[in-house]
Amino acid sequence: MKDYLEARDVQGLPRYVKVAASKADPPDFVAEDKPGYLTAIELTELVSKEAIQTNIRASKLEEHVYRDWHKEEVIAAIEERLADKDGKQFHGGPYSEIHVVIHVDEPVISPLEYVPILSESPFAARRQISRAFVLFSYDPSARGYPLVELCLGK
Repeated sequence: MKDYLEARDVQGLPRYVKVAASKADPPDFVAEDKPGYLTAIELTELVSKEAIQTNIRASKLEEHVYRDWHKEEVIAAIEERLADKDGKQFHGGPYSEIHVVIHVDEPVISPLEYVPILSESPFAARRQISRAFVLFSYDPSARGYPLVELCLGK
């Protein structure tokens, strides 16, 4: 959440008045964007569980693997995570908006390549989610955490 808030600031997105972990999950966090307006924030990640499991079992560095993601697989994985989060029953509302932040830390999903792709790719409309973002891990060349807002259908 700290990285997401920092990335929002860098992009000039409005600051939240207050952010706190939610008492009842979901959402993960509740942010007050202006007095009386609450935003539910759900965090998730895009990772290869298979690669993680293989790397846990690896006894040598040479045995470590990574997933070679392709553009279509990345888009499909994001859609899956959005659908999953959209199907949740959010507690503690009512919320003026529901945001999903998908953190990516996969070696072949670089912000240099994927920020333009994701910013131009249309994603399915959601019943509850009003905004969705992909947050990349710290990028030394950007001196920060690249953040891209996804285009959700209406």
